[in-house]
Amino acid sequence: SRRSRTHRHYINGKELGSRQTPDRSLSTSLPLILGKWGTSTSYPFGGEMSYLNFYSKELSPSEIVSMVEQGMCVNIVEEDEHESFRVIKWEDLVKLERSGTVTDVYIAECADLLELSAKLEESERKLKDTADELTETRQELNSTVAKLEETQADNEEKDQNLEDISSRLNSTLVELEKSQADNADKEQNLEDISSRLNSTHTELEKSQADNEEKDQNLEEVSNRLNSTLAELKKSQADNAEKEQNLEDISSRLNSTVAELEEASSSLNRTWDWNIFLTEQFLNKTFTDEHSQLLHTTWDDIAERLIGIRITEEFLELLEHVDPVDDRPWSMLYSENYYNEIFTRQMADRLTSIWDGIGSNKKYIL
Repeated sequence: SRRSRTHRHYINGKELGSRQTPDRSLSTSLPLILGKWGTSTSYPFGGEMSYLNFYSKELSPSEIVSMVEQGMCVNIVEEDEHESFRVIKWEDLVKLERSGTVTDVYIAECADLLELSAKLEESERKLKDTADELTETRQELNSTVAKLEETQADNEEKDQNLEDISSRLNSTLVELEKSQADNADKEQNLEDISSRLNSTHTELEKSQADNEEKDQNLEEVSNRLNSTLAELKKSQADNAEKEQNLEDISSRLNSTVAELEEASSSLNRTWDWNIFLTEQFLNKTFTDEHSQLLHTTWDDIAERLIGIRITEEFLELLEHVDPVDDRPWSMLYSENYYNEIFTRQMADRLTSIWDGIGSNKKYIL
């Protein structure tokens, strides 16, 4: 055994010898082969083999002697007394695949036991079948009894329900007679109500005709109101746009006036640009009379530009107040002037073309 690390040899219950073995167990990674040395063809087994078992414990010498004394046929009709320790069983081995020349061995002394065992197995099978049939019959009987009891309970319940229904039917008949009498009164009342309903229907038709006329008048008033509202919204939108444009122009003018004031201040010159914000000039056409009121001329406009940065807003203002074709305002958009501080050299270059900027012209401020 593995526990004692001892390999013992017995023949007919007698120990012939023993030897020490290493501590190892059976491997489950390879198949168990009986009758030859692994996959080799050498050392084939040429004898007889019967009731070969593997036990999970080491049997004692007395247990082995007992097995021998009971004979080879004992386990045919009796269970192995060491059954709980059998891990590999002979009856399982004989069902596995065989190779080579293998012949079943007939043991004469076990013939009677084999026949008896077969009969016993057949009797056990029949007994089991009979027990199964008896169990099934008992279950069917129990089911039938349960159904019978359920049917009796249902019948009792139905009898009670029938009695209740009969009582309710008698009560219903009484109520029906009373109801019929009430219906006769209701029919008379219904006839009266029907007459009044017809009269009301006539009045309703007249009222509907009046309502249709009022609806038509209301629809016409609604259409006119919607049209008026649309015109009002359009007028409000136009006014808002005009107010926005006026606000933009005023903002740009204020910005330009501020720049002109800054430039005039840097040149130690007094030029009151705020005069253009008065009622005499703001949003008016600039005329010769307006020019006379300014007490100055535009002859030296190039001179006054010195020190001012030429921006988009400033050029738009100049083009707005002097939209004459021969005024070369567009040249101030060139890289020589645009976004630059206007200098004396620029003024000398442009002085010759500024003459007459304020005479015989009309501008909108």
